[in-house]
Amino acid sequence: MLPVLFAVFAAVLSATAAAILLLVRGNARAVFRRGEEGERAVAGILSALPEKFVVMNDVIVPSRTGSAQIDHVVISEYGVFVIETKNYAGILDGDASGKTWRKTLGGRAIEIRNPVMQNSSHVSALSLVLALKKELFIPLVALSPECALSERLSSSLRASGVSVVPFPSVASFVASRRPRVLSRGDVGRLCGELSRVMYRSPLARRRHLRSVARSSVRGETDYGRCPECGGKVVLVRGKAGLFLGCSNFPSCRFSRKWRNGR
Repeated sequence: MLPVLFAVFAAVLSATAAAILLLVRGNARAVFRRGEEGERAVAGILSALPEKFVVMNDVIVPSRTGSAQIDHVVISEYGVFVIETKNYAGILDGDASGKTWRKTLGGRAIEIRNPVMQNSSHVSALSLVLALKKELFIPLVALSPECALSERLSSSLRASGVSVVPFPSVASFVASRRPRVLSRGDVGRLCGELSRVMYRSPLARRRHLRSVARSSVRGETDYGRCPECGGKVVLVRGKAGLFLGCSNFPSCRFSRKWRNGR
């Protein structure tokens, strides 16, 4: 009798685990689809900008420690806009400089990564690969109209000068920026350089997404360890351009040529 009971218990446990796994995967796919819908909506809004604003969507570039995926980049004479899109629903609470925020919907609260800090890392990545001062970037977080900010978070964002706007206001925010800080020649050069360094191949993009999934806590990828000292391999900009070096420089002088997508 006992073996039969154990067999039944094991079967029920296995079926329950499988059901939970399917539910988790289903929720993850739903969140991913909602995120994609938000990015498409903002891309459509940005497409209405005048031609002097060059819009690039879903941009993956190398960062100092691996790679960064940026929802939208707009290059113009008024600066480089770096836009993080969040298709959230509910109420957001937290601090502009906190690592995480709290999202509440239907009485259920979950912690989410602070999109302002996330976008700050995107600005750092673009500053490195484009050799452009951070002062010339305009970070912006675009939120779904279904999302609201708590009074505490709104006050914190205003005090820190961080720009967070709803989807419909993204284009007007970009178009109203003044004064000019880049020449037309600068805009052309930056567009060409970004097109050169961004990851385009399906293989490179899949590698980035797999790496981010493996390091979801930090939300970034990496180049591995230095073969000479075991330190972290990082992306560096030198006089001759981008290359991979050891984080323990100058005690370790390991270096390797950087290749797009590798």
